[in-house]
Amino acid sequence: MSRPSSRVSLRSLLLAAAVLVAAPGAAGAQEAPPPPPLAGLPPPLLVDADGEVVEEMPYLEGQLVPAGYVVDERPRVGLVVLGSIGLGLSYTLSLGIGAAFVAGGNDGGAALFVPGLGPFFAIGTLGVTKGGALQNLARFALVLDGLGQSGNLAALIVGVTLREQVLVRSELALSLTPTVPGTDAPGLGLVGEL
Repeated sequence: MSRPSSRVSLRSLLLAAAVLVAAPGAAGAQEAPPPPPLAGLPPPLLVDADGEVVEEMPYLEGQLVPAGYVVDERPRVGLVVLGSIGLGLSYTLSLGIGAAFVAGGNDGGAALFVPGLGPFFAIGTLGVTKGGALQNLARFALVLDGLGQSGNLAALIVGVTLREQVLVRSELALSLTPTVPGTDAPGLGLVGEL
């Protein structure tokens, strides 16, 4: 009779083991949180859909800053480019026309050498305030040129002065530094910072 009792105890042990293995999942026990990132390793890189590392991205006030990124300020690049190209084109045109007037003996064209407001000054200095169709066309062209120069100059100034905040990837800086862990064993240490 001793033999049947040993079978019962073996069955009981197997049943108890099965209950213990299945119990944590059945009871809805929470899984342990993932381990924290290892110290000394750089934070994970953010990549776009093409697999390229995101070096810079827009930042909204109050947004969480991802690990490995810092908030930086920069000029508003779109306004700076737009203002620079537009002002450069319209002012170069004015310089050429003003130089032609001055070379032809009409010193009133020198007003076109002033960026932004020069075309408005030239309306008076070139004598196109009244007259026929040709003067009206010249006055219209000068007003249009003055508005273009002034608007582009304003865009350039606003782009440089009103800065936008962006998230920029901070680089990992590593350096070898002499260390003295003990009195008998000097060595080198790898020191890094984000």
